[in-house]
Amino acid sequence: MSLLKFNWHKALFITILLILSLGISQPVFASLIFYLTPMVSSFSPVGKGSSQSFRVVNTSEDQPIAIELYLVKREISDDGNEVYNQENADDNFLIYPPQTLLQPGEEQTIRVTWLGETELNHELAYRLMAEQVPIDFNSQSNITVEQNSINLITLVRYAGAIYIRPEEIYSNVIVESAKYQKGNNGEDQLSLTLFNQGTSHTLLDNPSLIITSVVDPNQTITLTAQQLEIIDHANILAQTNRNFVIPFPENLPKGEVNVTFNYEETL
Repeated sequence: MSLLKFNWHKALFITILLILSLGISQPVFASLIFYLTPMVSSFSPVGKGSSQSFRVVNTSEDQPIAIELYLVKREISDDGNEVYNQENADDNFLIYPPQTLLQPGEEQTIRVTWLGETELNHELAYRLMAEQVPIDFNSQSNITVEQNSINLITLVRYAGAIYIRPEEIYSNVIVESAKYQKGNNGEDQLSLTLFNQGTSHTLLDNPSLIITSVVDPNQTITLTAQQLEIIDHANILAQTNRNFVIPFPENLPKGEVNVTFNYEETL
């Protein structure tokens, strides 16, 4: 099983890798930028909507670029890390073409077709990876630093979001647990676990918490999106948990609390 783990925040879909090799004489590969569009796409599990088109575009004016495309199953762990499984995606999609060589200013249409289950009880999440592949131009482009030769290779990866969505989907994020705790430095914290018991992912826009002390039910405080930056715009996939730790409200008695969570749904 092939698993990749990433800690990417919100909608950060592009990773630029800089690989520096000191003291080694070797060919320098193309260092080019391209883009993938659209970055978010919804598929139906059956019918016309089960096949979608994407475009990759070489924005260079003078160099070709090679691109490889593949899909990975996407999961978001309870601490917000993304975990990708390529093996679980290989049999569920047809992608054509999976590789392409683009001349300067050229673009290529990529067709992606869902081949998996036609009856789903909740939405499935994947990522379409479009990755620059190094090309050997048999040329040197070295930077000298302290008499060491540095060969610079820049690779670009775009990660588009794909959702396989049955009809009549919805999100329903609830508070699974809310606990008072002491942090590593002794600070008062509220550990919050949210569970999306719905059938689709959601971005938690404009979240708010109504927190009531169990010790003194007359003590209630409301936290708005400005005070919940760690939660605002967080993505919770269908049937998954997310854990968040926020400062415990200073005006509430320390201890057990009841929490009501509200948000605006964005798919």
